[in-house]
Amino acid sequence: QTLVAVAAAQNLPSYIVSGLVAGDEADADTVKVSGTGRDVNQYETSILAADRNAVTILDATGKNVTGNYSISYVPGILTIAAKRLIIKADSESHVFDGNTYTVTGFTVTGLEGTDQVNAATVTVTGSRRNAGRTTTSIATPTKIRVLDGNKDVTKNYAIDTATGALHITPKPITIIAGTMTYQFDGATHTITTFTTGANDLVAGDVVNANTVTLSGSLRDVGVTTTSIQQPQNIRIVNGSADMTANYTIGTAEGKLSITPKPLVITADSATHEFDATQHAITTFTVAGLVSGDQVDASTVTIDGTRRNVGKTPAVVLNETAIKVKNGQADATGNYSISTKPGLLAITPRLVTITPGQFTKINGSPDPTWTATVEGLVGGDVVKYAFSRVAGEDNADYPLQVAISGFTPANAGDVADPNATGFNYRIVLKTGNLRILGRVFYDFNGGDGAEPVDEKGYAFGESAQILFKPQPTFTNMKFVGWSEDQNADRATYREGGITKLSMGKTNVTLYAVYSGNSISSGRVEYYYDDELDASLTHVMNNLEIGSVINSYTGQRKPGYRLLQVNNLPLTVTEDPEQNVIRVFYEKIETGVMLVDAEIPLGAGTASLNVGECIE
Repeated sequence: QTLVAVAAAQNLPSYIVSGLVAGDEADADTVKVSGTGRDVNQYETSILAADRNAVTILDATGKNVTGNYSISYVPGILTIAAKRLIIKADSESHVFDGNTYTVTGFTVTGLEGTDQVNAATVTVTGSRRNAGRTTTSIATPTKIRVLDGNKDVTKNYAIDTATGALHITPKPITIIAGTMTYQFDGATHTITTFTTGANDLVAGDVVNANTVTLSGSLRDVGVTTTSIQQPQNIRIVNGSADMTANYTIGTAEGKLSITPKPLVITADSATHEFDATQHAITTFTVAGLVSGDQVDASTVTIDGTRRNVGKTPAVVLNETAIKVKNGQADATGNYSISTKPGLLAITPRLVTITPGQFTKINGSPDPTWTATVEGLVGGDVVKYAFSRVAGEDNADYPLQVAISGFTPANAGDVADPNATGFNYRIVLKTGNLRILGRVFYDFNGGDGAEPVDEKGYAFGESAQILFKPQPTFTNMKFVGWSEDQNADRATYREGGITKLSMGKTNVTLYAVYSGNSISSGRVEYYYDDELDASLTHVMNNLEIGSVINSYTGQRKPGYRLLQVNNLPLTVTEDPEQNVIRVFYEKIETGVMLVDAEIPLGAGTASLNVGECIE
């Protein structure tokens, strides 16, 4: 009997009997066949001698008829044939991802018991990167070994191989038309971009943008669909290689949106100085219009008027009624319109009240005050009053002005000319009253018409003394004037002091007369133009009309004579005219001086020690 090899030893399952008469049969329970085998081979089978005596033949009735037979025993053959073993290369399927896949697995059909195919002896072939199908197979099957533990039982199997398949399926990708949002700018926008889904393309692969046709454009505010046209023309490349077959290309739409452009309409602002007229804001500025569009001014209404000082908002009313035009077309929908207020301000008008510059003669009444008012408009009136510092001396007295009222009342603030909130800001300036002194002449008992000076003089101002006409007085000579009625010497005389400085009150000059011919004089000494009063030499009992030709020298060491004034001197009745002035200057280093001084014009006068002549 031939059996397929199995993992366990197998017994011969049967035996064959020949020579029995009809109806007789061997008692199977007494026939014991001996002979076993496991691995592929041929094994002898027999009925062992020890078991032969037990063999019994039974007739149809079950009677033992063994004695009727002479039994002989023939051995048999147990053949164990190799079992068919199928090793099949695995099949795999992958979605294209840029990787190269290689099949290394296999499946086995037909192993018995603990037998195992030694995987190290099995070589599977089959690899692929791009989309498509590759057959996987078992290479060199003759090298395959089957082991039972460490025992090689390969001969127990007839090894067959079967192929598998490696499938790389195209990767689904989606090319999405771009989605863009623009603020309205008057231009027509066309979609020019696209994207692919996240992780759609494998590394290195790109969509050739030149093969993608996009659709979708928009100018005005709104939304339109963007799409991919003719997707069959799209190519995916990796460098110069066309990788399109590795993908299943789908498309998706995007959106192109134009949003309204903010448009701000601002009422203009203006500032006017109060001028008694009603002012209004009627103009506006626009920010945000695109070229060609214009705000329809007839649809813009501004509320903002004011006459008096203060501030009023200029507000754009009913912004929903405002229209934007492009030619005759309504372009309002392309804008988001908002408004801002302006401001109308009326500022106070400057009013200046300037009192005049007045004069009066000391002792006379104050003049009638007046002032110049500049800046009032619209018939408005400001009322004011004058005041000055009390006093009647010859001096300047500030002339002040104070506000006493306005017409209308809201024109200004009486208490504070600079107060805010009124139509006028008042600047009060200061005028002036100058009291002038007069010079009066009194002949002091002499005869004739006294001089009259009609002019007034300010305090400190010089007044020219009048010496004509002169008075006559029996046996007396008019020599000048004095402010002292009883003076015996004239303060002011012709050829002497001829001007006076006006004091704080009027001045009366009294005539001074002389009845003798004796006068006096002096010699003054100056050193580097500085008078040394301690050396002044007084000359008394000088005869009026006499001539003085000499003086006493007072040269100090280190000085030399520079000049002498008023020598020779003709004596007058005025001592102030009878002054000889001698000037010395310091000698520079290295100048040699003869130590002698002869008075200039001395004639035959003798020289004294210390005197010199140059």
